[in-house]
Amino acid sequence: MKKRLFLMIAGLAVGALAALGADLSGKWTFESKMETKKGEVTAKTTLDLKVEGGTVTGKVTTAGARRELTADIADGKLDGNKVTFTTTQSTRKGDTKIEWEATLDGDTLKGTRGLAGRKRTQEFVAKRVN
Repeated sequence: MKKRLFLMIAGLAVGALAALGADLSGKWTFESKMETKKGEVTAKTTLDLKVEGGTVTGKVTTAGARRELTADIADGKLDGNKVTFTTTQSTRKGDTKIEWEATLDGDTLKGTRGLAGRKRTQEFVAKRVN
């Protein structure tokens, strides 16, 4: 009896995690202000996330005043309602690794992003697009 109860609870837990992963998959957007030499610019960022098990993949696209930058998601993990991943932006000045960490709450993804190895981060709140 105890074994059956344990298996039933384990099955429910796995199902709950799978459902949470499915909830994270999709497109999420947020806007942020950036300082440039020409003044303040609003950039729109789109997170296109895909979840399989506890692995997160996809792309992050940021559109600023002049151009659009797209980076693949690497090292993506989903642990409960917490997601972490990195992206690498390639620019004329070289590659920049960005670390992302966020918590899923319904149709809101709230978290931080920052340059790898640095303490300073920028907060964001992304909303589900689809």
